Amino acid sequence: MRLSAGREFTDADRLGGHWVVVVNETLAKRIWPGESPLGKFLKQGWPETPEADAPWREVVGIAPDVKLEGVDQDVPMQAYLPLRQAPSRSVAIVARTSVPPETLARALETAVQSVEKDLPVTRVLPMAQLMRNAIARQRLSTVILGMFAGVALLLAAVGLYGVVSQSVTERTREIGVRMALGSERSAVLRLFVFHGVATAGVGTLMGLAGAFVLSRWLETLLFGVEPTDPATFAIVAIVLLLVAAAACYIPSRRAARMDPLIALRTD
Repeated sequence: MRLSAGREFTDADRLGGHWVVVVNETLAKRIWPGESPLGKFLKQGWPETPEADAPWREVVGIAPDVKLEGVDQDVPMQAYLPLRQAPSRSVAIVARTSVPPETLARALETAVQSVEKDLPVTRVLPMAQLMRNAIARQRLSTVILGMFAGVALLLAAVGLYGVVSQSVTERTREIGVRMALGSERSAVLRLFVFHGVATAGVGTLMGLAGAFVLSRWLETLLFGVEPTDPATFAIVAIVLLLVAAAACYIPSRRAARMDPLIALRTD
C-alpha cells in the first residue's frame, strides 16, 4: 500500500523507541474529522490488555482504506503497528513475482527457513486464489441466481412464442383480409412483433419495478456496484426486449408468409 500522507515505518521504530502508528483514512476521518491526524496520539490495545499498559502512539502516516472483513463489508477503523514494537505469532508476507507464483512456493519456504529452519510456512497461494476464496460465497450465490434467471428467461421466451403463435392461428382470416386488401408482408410482420414486444415491455416495466423494491435483499452479494445501478437495469431491460423480439419474430414471419387465398378459406 502506498501511504496517503506521512511516512512509513523505519528501523528506528523498535522496542525502546518512540511509539508510532499508521492509521487508515476511515479512522482518521472518524476520530479527527476535518483535521490532519499526523502528530496526534492514540492508544491501541486489546480487550484483555489493561488500558494503563497501552502506550500512547504518535500517528506518523495515513494508509488508504483496505477491505478487511470481506469485500462486501464496510471498511473498519484500522491501526498499523511496527512489527518490531508489536511482534506477532502469525505473519503474512506478500511477494510480487515476474513468473507464475505457483512455481515459487518451494523457493519462498527455503528463503524463510534459511533465517529460521524451524519456522513453519503455511498457506502459500497466489493472490488470485486468495481473492477467489474471499468471494466464494458471493460467487456461488450469483451462479445459482444466474441459472434461475436463465431458466426464467427461457420460460418467458417460450411462453411469448406460444402466445404469438396462438394469436397468429386465431387471426388467420384477418391476416388474409389484410393481405388481400394490399397490406404488405412486412406490415403483417411488424404488427405481430409489435404486439408481442409491447406485451413484453409491460412485463419488463413491472419486473424492473419489483426488482427495484427487492434489490436491497441482494445487497450482501454485491460489491463495487449499487443494488439499483441504472446501467444494470437498462442492460437487463434491453436484453429482455431483444429476447422477446426474437421469440415473436418466428411466428410473425410465418404469418407474413401466409398465402392470402389459403388464409381466407380458413374456417
